[in-house]
Amino acid sequence: MAKHIKKVHRYLLWLFATVIAGGSLAGCGIYGPPPRSYYTMNGKVLQKSGEPIQNISITIAETNDQVFTSKDGSFEIVNEELFHKDNITIKVEDVDGNKNDGEFISKTIEVDNIKDTEIKIEMELKK
Repeated sequence: MAKHIKKVHRYLLWLFATVIAGGSLAGCGIYGPPPRSYYTMNGKVLQKSGEPIQNISITIAETNDQVFTSKDGSFEIVNEELFHKDNITIKVEDVDGNKNDGEFISKTIEVDNIKDTEIKIEMELKK
């Protein structure tokens, strides 16, 4: 009788594990979850003299994604929604005042071919 109970328990445990494992993999198909397509925008913000500007806010108007430039003036935005778009609007703003070697004039830029590998944005100092 004890052997019979152990067999039943083992069978139920195996069945439970199979159902759980099968259910968790059901949406994955043979090769895992479906691939996603992400768009990556790389850019650099510079002064007219060519010096990089850090802490400049870059915002994509269509998605409100916001990033800030690093010490070398570079930025990267990765977004799934932009993959099928040809053009976007970005807002470029100096949000830290004089902390990044001056106050720069904000601008809005229409980027027509967002498939370019890197965009360069030139900022002017406020007078």
